[in-house]
Amino acid sequence: MKLILVLSLSLLAVAQAPRFSRVFSSGPKPIGPYSPGLWAGNRLYVSGQGSRNAAGDLPATPEAQIRQTLDNVKAIVEAAGLTMDHIVFSHIYYQDLAHYATLNRIWPEYFRSTPPARATVEVAAMPGATPFEINAIAVRDKSRIQGVELPGSKSPVPLSPAVLIEDRAYVSGILGRDSNSGTIPAALDAQVAMAFDRLRRVLAAAKLDTRHMISLNVYTTAAMPEEIVSQALARHIADRNNVAIAVTRVPALPFGANIGLHGVATRHLRPRQRQQNCLASDGTVYCGQFTSDDYRTNLIGLTGLLQKFTGPKPNIVASYVFLDDLKEFAAMNKLYAELIPEPLPTRTTVQPAATGTSAKFRISVVAEQ
Repeated sequence: MKLILVLSLSLLAVAQAPRFSRVFSSGPKPIGPYSPGLWAGNRLYVSGQGSRNAAGDLPATPEAQIRQTLDNVKAIVEAAGLTMDHIVFSHIYYQDLAHYATLNRIWPEYFRSTPPARATVEVAAMPGATPFEINAIAVRDKSRIQGVELPGSKSPVPLSPAVLIEDRAYVSGILGRDSNSGTIPAALDAQVAMAFDRLRRVLAAAKLDTRHMISLNVYTTAAMPEEIVSQALARHIADRNNVAIAVTRVPALPFGANIGLHGVATRHLRPRQRQQNCLASDGTVYCGQFTSDDYRTNLIGLTGLLQKFTGPKPNIVASYVFLDDLKEFAAMNKLYAELIPEPLPTRTTVQPAATGTSAKFRISVVAEQ
């Protein structure tokens, strides 16, 4: 009888637990209107963390800066009752990819179990003058995490090509580069074809294909013409109307590649609810980039659109903000605080390229229905 009572109380506690709850740590305080961490059901989203410690100090060396950045992520994950081995995906932003090898050497010290899927890019600048920024997605039950290996291929960096968890797969950054030989084709269209071919092979190893992709992020350098990327998307993605796509130009990608892909796939091929560049499947809404020179119009339009999926509250759990100029950071924060409802989602903010190369404000989000 006592066991039944304990189980009943445990189930009741789970049933009454808030669906969305913010997570704070003893690490650096947010420098904008966002949550350091946010529980959304069984997933924990972690905002982009910089290299400064709780006192606001920046360590002196790149290695110490990388460790501090990872420690800041770890503090939030542990404040949520998890470990770093609960992380399934992480995005890393560098101000200088010259330190890529340093991070790869340190990375396994923080991830002792299945390495998470991971994407890496160089950007022009990040808030707080941090040289590194790392965000993450973790899950409550790490026993269900499955790393996906690509047969016949060995990654030169410590990551899983994809990670499966429940109904979705997180796909690592895939470059237009042969990872076995280390060569990058001279022809730009060949680089693009190589990246999409590897994407298909990673998905196949997870028993999926491109029809399962629901969110696709494409990063390109200035050397890659937009027309080649657009043609490749039309050729390699079976139905672009069923994928939320964001294309971003950055200064550099690892190993000197000129195109990188990463995203999320859902196991089920149920009909997806679509509104503009937002798609919903299995209870999660993925919105590709919304672009504007007017923060207010952009944010009002996005939150209004999300309400068609979620009802009166847009239920944003993670947002990814790209600013053309970080001088706009304070102005953006002011409107963001005014227009994004509680609970404040997690957020990652970067200036992807030099000023004057893109619209003033771009945002991608993940929301829950």
